[in-house]
Amino acid sequence: MGTTFKRLLLAGAAALALSACQTANGGLQSHEVEKQVDEAALAEFLTDKPASLASYYEVMLAQGNRNLVLNNMRIGLAAMEMGETAAAVQAFDKALDQIEIIYADNEAAAEARSLWTKENVKDFKGEPYERAMAYFYRGLLYMNAGDYQNARAVFKAAQLQDAFAEEDQNQADFALMYFMEGWASQCAGDTAYARDPFERALALNGNLSLPAEDHRLLVVRETGSAPRKVAAGESNELLSYEPGTAESFQLSYTEVGTHAAVAAPAEDIFFQAASRGGRLVDHVLAGKASFKEGADAAGDVLANVGATTAMMGALGGSNDAAIAGLAILLASAIAEGAAAAARSEADIRQWDNLPNRVTVTSLPLDAASGNGVSRLIGVDGSERSFEYQQAGSCALGWARSTPASDIPLRAPGSGGEAAS
Repeated sequence: MGTTFKRLLLAGAAALALSACQTANGGLQSHEVEKQVDEAALAEFLTDKPASLASYYEVMLAQGNRNLVLNNMRIGLAAMEMGETAAAVQAFDKALDQIEIIYADNEAAAEARSLWTKENVKDFKGEPYERAMAYFYRGLLYMNAGDYQNARAVFKAAQLQDAFAEEDQNQADFALMYFMEGWASQCAGDTAYARDPFERALALNGNLSLPAEDHRLLVVRETGSAPRKVAAGESNELLSYEPGTAESFQLSYTEVGTHAAVAAPAEDIFFQAASRGGRLVDHVLAGKASFKEGADAAGDVLANVGATTAMMGALGGSNDAAIAGLAILLASAIAEGAAAAARSEADIRQWDNLPNRVTVTSLPLDAASGNGVSRLIGVDGSERSFEYQQAGSCALGWARSTPASDIPLRAPGSGGEAAS
């Protein structure tokens, strides 16, 4: 009995210690604490990066692979707005490369689907609307370079990300991406190919209209701030959304030279977030919560039974009963540990410099160069303006009402500073 008894005691102590370690973490968990960044390595990394974004790059290095996609999304959009095209291209290319890894048949992809990993431990790949918008901005960058074939390809890839939807009625309903595919095709001279995606966009969004074949200027305007992710449910297991802020300036139409056109509301990013698909987040996490509650309950029952059995065995002089009681206590500790390991909290890391809404306007070009200023006319008669530039056969104007670089160093829910 002695050896068996000791082994059971040691195993029980180990299981209980594991359970305590898993459940007694206050504040930041170990995976949320940033690592120290070597100054020399940082300086070398920043040699080809915009100085104005140096602090964001430092956070990206400190947070590592877990938030690599998220940080590249944020940096890419800020760099794009600042005219730092090379940095924006690099950031979005890195983000898209990592996004595609989750669909591979490997251990990392399996971990992303595991019940045994807390959601925010996993490498961030974004919800479908976030991934689709990453492709959208890469497409705009291709358009700025006059590369309309690659632009069309990434707008199609954006539709694929949106197609991973929970509810059939919300599959691939990102009208903006179909419109942009059609526009890229028209600029590439393939007007016949452009017809289908344009018609799909108009079927999804009645506010859009078919661009005339002689239209060569597209004005894309983004307004308001990103939708906010929030955790809901008894165990914070459900991912929910709150709408971002809207803009006070209400755009009526866009004017360029002698041409004017109504600005069409092309996409509501909050709607895309709230009706998104991809991983079955709510269902998977709700399942985790149910498993956790069941394991907790099983652990409590086993603990009571085990303690009673061990006590009765000891009092009655029965070695077998005492050992059986300890075995049941061990099973209780394992159940409690399993419950602690199944972390059910929703992942509320979020791409916070996305817009709230996107409008598009197509117009002809007067000047041969295609470069100039577009005037935005509000419903109250007020005006705003921004520049557009031609690349290849078409010109693109892109502007935001909320600065993409006006964001905190760390994305919401992404973790904390490095330990000293």
